[in-house]
Amino acid sequence: MPKLPSSWVALSFESSLLSTFLKGSSFAALPLSTKDVDIPYFVQKKIGNHYLLLMAEGGSDYNHAVTALTAKSLWGPYVPCTINPVLTHRHLGKDYPVQSLGHADLVQTPTGDWYAVFLGKRIVEGGLVPLGRETFLCEVSFQNGEPIFNPGIGVIGNRLKRPLLPWTPVSKTDKQNDFESSALSPEWATMRIPEQPFHHFADGNLFLSLRPEMADSLVCPSMLLRRIHSHNFSATTTMSFSTRRANEWAGLVLYRTAKGYYSLLKGKNEIRLTKVLLGKKTIIATLPWKEKSVILRLVAKGATLTFYAGLSNDMLYQVGEVQSVDAVSDNKVNRFNGTGVGIYATSNGKQSINKASYQWFEYKEE
Repeated sequence: MPKLPSSWVALSFESSLLSTFLKGSSFAALPLSTKDVDIPYFVQKKIGNHYLLLMAEGGSDYNHAVTALTAKSLWGPYVPCTINPVLTHRHLGKDYPVQSLGHADLVQTPTGDWYAVFLGKRIVEGGLVPLGRETFLCEVSFQNGEPIFNPGIGVIGNRLKRPLLPWTPVSKTDKQNDFESSALSPEWATMRIPEQPFHHFADGNLFLSLRPEMADSLVCPSMLLRRIHSHNFSATTTMSFSTRRANEWAGLVLYRTAKGYYSLLKGKNEIRLTKVLLGKKTIIATLPWKEKSVILRLVAKGATLTFYAGLSNDMLYQVGEVQSVDAVSDNKVNRFNGTGVGIYATSNGKQSINKASYQWFEYKEE
């Protein structure tokens, strides 16, 4: 593979910083617009005494792109590459399965090969994006000092060639958490930072304390999530919970933001499926339920979601009709971050000493 000459330096940052950074440089040919860019960033890698500038432009949605410039001096003049934009999918149409490529950076492996890491989105039917922005990796070669992303192909697919390097020593996460440990495994996260612990372990169970905080508030509710990485997955948990109060609920949640999520919760006498889309809460379906224990399951297939409840894996009842992932897909309130699935309990604005007990949780990609 052609190597970048050893006398080059790589830079990467947002177009909104370019005019400040490159005082006196000539780059009138660049279609710069600061109104569409998001958080500026700046990364410099010393490769030699030449400079390669990577710039994110076009906003962070369908018009996102990477533009490259070269210069012999840090202060320019910077000359746009002849093949700009060096990375984009905006010319492929909105039905292409990978969109919104940008924010690229270059890395060199110990074997001397070059790769780019960058952000992008994987699309499902209807142009929905439940996974949010993800990190992609592709091979890079150089032609006359200009970067060629995914050489010989020129576009980014769902599967790409990885570097010929050993796999990371980080162990894979278990599909099923039996909560036998006294601590959560690394894939679990809270929404914001809790002021005080709201969960604990005992006798092989994880207990969530019911607290006034709710999922649709900008606080830290009693909710534990793990990031989803596939459009096709199932999430299942076994829970024991009883209450005499109409405000107390606990169960399973698929959460993107406070204004975009699904919850499948057990209350006093029923199991309730709720959808929150653009901040509007709708009760989709209810299932009468007086048992203390219940198995709750969510199955995602592309752009659809199906929810189940029952006493055993062999006897699950579908709750409501098949739903769309639109509530957790990209929209004007769901941006950048991805979707998490997990467990949730709340007393809906009132104080409570009640707790929900979870025996296990399984996340399995299909």
